[in-house]
Amino acid sequence: MAAENPRPSLRWDAAQRACRDGDLKTLRWLFENADLFEDKDALREACISGAWATGNDELLNRPFSTTDSIRLHTMLQAATTRCHVGVVHYILEQFPAKDLHVLEWEIIVNAIGQASVQLLEEFVNVDPSFVNLYRSTTGNCFQVLFSVVGERELHLPIVKFLLTHGADPRQGREDVVHLSCLESAVAFSTPAVVDLLETHCIDGDKLLMLGLAASAGNTEMCRYLVDQGADIDQVGKGLGDMGTPVELATRQDHADVVSLLENSRNS
Repeated sequence: MAAENPRPSLRWDAAQRACRDGDLKTLRWLFENADLFEDKDALREACISGAWATGNDELLNRPFSTTDSIRLHTMLQAATTRCHVGVVHYILEQFPAKDLHVLEWEIIVNAIGQASVQLLEEFVNVDPSFVNLYRSTTGNCFQVLFSVVGERELHLPIVKFLLTHGADPRQGREDVVHLSCLESAVAFSTPAVVDLLETHCIDGDKLLMLGLAASAGNTEMCRYLVDQGADIDQVGKGLGDMGTPVELATRQDHADVVSLLENSRNS
């Protein structure tokens, strides 16, 4: 059957490419002229009612196709991964979801990974609660940010955005798998981010923080904590017998951190 009539498949492939490439002109044409979905109106109604997000059949006037749901997810995923804000905006205009689908966490992770406030605004307009999403595999939005965005200077605007929209940085604090939000910031982010988080009722043990920063090789954070009076010759509570900050940095071959800490002892 596919061999006799390949056009629907080819049009869907073109739509995926348009999302991936940020080709909004082509995507608009395909939405208006090609049958990309089995029942676009049913999917749209499901998005508006909240049935797409919750899977609650009682909200439906007519069922929507699982294939259509997967296609919507795939389009958002492709556009988000490449940070095509205009494409994401257009798709969400066509399917004005009341909330995000229960499976959209990986799209939010990708959006955070782009460190784009504009992209995150598109999703917070759909579902403000996403800022407090949490998964045991990845942690909360803050922990995702610090783990996937290596450019530390990009962290602060996203942290401000999340806090402004009600994100709770204490979420998942008892999780034994992940570092806490503040611990993740100490290891992988900047002093400005740590300062901001500490204004939101998160108290950090400076010695533990220095040990984490030293182990992660975060020289800027180590300098900040030493200036705050953290003792480089003590083992932070919670680090057990892992060693002092100097020992932790030495074990991980962070020569710059070792040099910084040793020089602070002699100054």
